[in-house]
Amino acid sequence: MKTIAIITTLIVLVCLKTFGQKQEISLSFTAMSKGNYLPLDSTRVENPARGCDTTLYFPDTVLVLDMVVGIHNNPRKFKQVFILEQNFPNPFQQQTTFNIFMPEWNTIAVSVSDLSGRNVAEGKYNLSEGWHAFQVDGGDAATYLVTVICGDASESIRLFAIPGGEKNRIALTYSGLVKGSKGSLKTGTGDSFVFLLGDTLHFTGFAKTSGVIRGSDFIEDSPVQNHLYTFNITEGIPCPAIPCVVYEGKTYHTIEIDLHCWLKENLDVGVMLNADSNQTNNSIIEKYCYNNNPVNCTVYGGLYQWDEAMQYSMTQGVQGICPPGWHLPTDAEWTALSLYLGGQNSAGGHLKEAGTFHWYPPNTGADNSSGFTALPAGMYFNGAFGHFKACVEIWSSTYSYGPYSWYRILYNDNTHFTRTNYFERWTSRSVRCMLN
Repeated sequence: MKTIAIITTLIVLVCLKTFGQKQEISLSFTAMSKGNYLPLDSTRVENPARGCDTTLYFPDTVLVLDMVVGIHNNPRKFKQVFILEQNFPNPFQQQTTFNIFMPEWNTIAVSVSDLSGRNVAEGKYNLSEGWHAFQVDGGDAATYLVTVICGDASESIRLFAIPGGEKNRIALTYSGLVKGSKGSLKTGTGDSFVFLLGDTLHFTGFAKTSGVIRGSDFIEDSPVQNHLYTFNITEGIPCPAIPCVVYEGKTYHTIEIDLHCWLKENLDVGVMLNADSNQTNNSIIEKYCYNNNPVNCTVYGGLYQWDEAMQYSMTQGVQGICPPGWHLPTDAEWTALSLYLGGQNSAGGHLKEAGTFHWYPPNTGADNSSGFTALPAGMYFNGAFGHFKACVEIWSSTYSYGPYSWYRILYNDNTHFTRTNYFERWTSRSVRCMLN
């Protein structure tokens, strides 16, 4: 159980009578996958409003916030100059990674030491704004300490090694700027985890699914009393610092694949039209829902003609109907994803949600090991809906020729991730978005 002291500043006079009384909020965490309970590997708790975070590691699943009710007399203001994220995986065998966020260009010193205090790896780096990835390899100790120093600010994390494998000298490697990363830090009060009543916390739970695939879930809440949170673990790990995106009133989760950030759900934005109405260039995003049922949009996402999805641009990589800072993937980006997951003949199994809750049987080869969680939204063409729960067709932003543009198809009866431009671009298909 992790206990964190929190100062809550109250401005109503009645609270002065209770000054000095200790109160606690106990937050407990558990996890499930497909109806079965799972042990959590770790739980990350972030307070975006205060620019701080903490992490629970198995078997610790309870976070106790010790609150002092009253006026905080001597707040010490400080400004965070970077964020050091906990490494993943942790514990690790032979290799692990961690990220550092810089709100502006600065120079940092990174060192890796064992518990005796002996530095086993170190380096100095001039880093631009954004999230930067580092990799640690090798080692024969059970525990290491990574320390980052920037000016007079410092942060540390512990790395726990799993016995086994080759015993090599520890190596620290800078892996580069995380693609599309951006963000900002805020000033907090105090020098630890900071929480004021009314703050919205982000909880990310990490665990392995029943298929022994890395998975996670994200919960957002503003706790005011003891609470038990249950993560619904699905395959995949969210993008660093961007676990979710709120767009037009709907929350989308993110997934990182090969250092690229994707939305984990098909896009569902715009005004629903009945299928007998045409999507037009009228400055209003318009969508079809399978069988004219809005519930199908909620679950499987909307169906869009290519021109509507592109917002009537012909430029590949355009934002189109995606959230700001995101874009419709190009044909080349879909190809890169396919190659990373094994190629066109097998990538589909790693992209499809496993099981037959949403997909028609047999849902061949579906293991969702990428975390992409593709759902079979079907399509709309020539006045008829079709292929619901049997396939999903997803647009690229790359024009082909004449009335055709490139798109990808996933099927329930094979593992293919098919690239095609067979049907015209006024066919209505699904949209996934990718971070710029």
